[in-house]
Amino acid sequence: MKPPAQIRFDGWTLHTDSGELEKNGASLRLQSQPLAVLEELLARPGEVVTREQLVARLWPRGVVDFDTALNSAVRRLRTALGDHADAARYVETIPKRGYRFIGQLEQVADAHREAQVEAMAVTAGRMPWWAHWRAAVAVALAAAVWLLVATAGRVDQHGKGSADAGMSVEGPAPSIMPETYSRYILARHLMQRREEGDVSRSLEQFRLVVETAPQFAAGWAGLASAYWLETVEGRLPAEQGLPAVRTAAGRALELDPHHAEALVRLANYWSRSGRHETGVRLLDRAIASDPDHPLVLSMQASIEAVEGRLDDAIELQRRSVAADPLSRVSRHNLAAWLYLAGRVNEAHDVLLENQELYPSATDSYGLLSRTLILGRQFGPALSAAQSATEVDDRLQSLALAYFGLGQTAQAESSLREMLELPSMPDPVRVAEVYAYAGQPDLAFEWLRKAADAEERQWCVRTGCRQLATQSPFLAPLHSDPRWKSWTESARRQEVMPASSRSG
Repeated sequence: MKPPAQIRFDGWTLHTDSGELEKNGASLRLQSQPLAVLEELLARPGEVVTREQLVARLWPRGVVDFDTALNSAVRRLRTALGDHADAARYVETIPKRGYRFIGQLEQVADAHREAQVEAMAVTAGRMPWWAHWRAAVAVALAAAVWLLVATAGRVDQHGKGSADAGMSVEGPAPSIMPETYSRYILARHLMQRREEGDVSRSLEQFRLVVETAPQFAAGWAGLASAYWLETVEGRLPAEQGLPAVRTAAGRALELDPHHAEALVRLANYWSRSGRHETGVRLLDRAIASDPDHPLVLSMQASIEAVEGRLDDAIELQRRSVAADPLSRVSRHNLAAWLYLAGRVNEAHDVLLENQELYPSATDSYGLLSRTLILGRQFGPALSAAQSATEVDDRLQSLALAYFGLGQTAQAESSLREMLELPSMPDPVRVAEVYAYAGQPDLAFEWLRKAADAEERQWCVRTGCRQLATQSPFLAPLHSDPRWKSWTESARRQEVMPASSRSG
């Protein structure tokens, strides 16, 4: 029997005809196998669907290694839903038997009634905000750097909702016009998608939101986030961008003193301005106000990573991903902490999951290449490196891969090109290449550059020295007496990270 056109559960909507999975107005298209698994499970909610039944649905003509293939399909489905086998919310594993859907199915209004409702809204001259949003942002939700939709089931006049509603934002605040709220959602989408020019466009949208709805705290918090990203990514000079961050975040906190995003952005501002203790106090307030907010969780994860507690960082980042499974950068950060912890196979899998969700994104290819190099898969590593977005990322990965292959001339050519870039290369990246190539003296020479007075601010801004102490590519230096003194010096920098990647 053909499944219904729409199936809804726990805030998700599955469009069975197109294979799109939608939540909060953002959608992603499931591949055919994860889609088939989900349809089979939703057809029998609460019942065990055996592995044999799923294999028969997915591969009616048979498949050689069906265990591996089915495991992969279920894993990809869980990735799309932000679900985990160890703490399942939707897809429960029944050992040696199969799987069971344990979410909460919702009743769906019939298509005729839904069409009537929308037609009435259009006739009245006002399209419902969710329809406007779907038309305005037809592409899938993509990357953000910890910038996430307010943690609300239904927002109030401050843009803050119930604590247990996760990332769901179901509708506009009572005092916010639907058109304004639709613009707010569009601004959020642009900031999360993070394609070229998107943050600048989101900034303009947030400006229009707060002009139209000056009492909407979430609009001001989003504006603070947009200003923050424009500043740390270099599109706004600090003397212009940072005061704007402070003003917008401050306005949000006047309206809602407990707004987590605004507290984090004000913490970013003071940390970047050298008032690190003030930044820490504001972050503590954000944690107390909304400990499950994905932005708060990601900030905590970053700090735990910088301080060397990678297991804690990984757990916090997993929670952030679970809270917003459509955030590409949050998932990328999880891969980064796994990579630094030496769990390169897990990091590799998370990066592949991200590519399945967002195949057009290329900013994680450098990290993917380095996980492959550590696994001695040099051919695929070279291919991934060529696709890396950032020039220094690409050149470093190429140099490492070529050194791994023993192709010294090509490796030195890539390294030389990296050193000749117009802007100063990350000294830790260069040190990683020399360490991997078996040249410890040159590696330590570049590590010392991270401590030079003229370059210290660069490393304070990016947290490069603290995170370098955990780099897998610097492992060959650990037995050198110089390593201990360098790591002790690096860990004395008590700095809240404020890089574009972490914020």
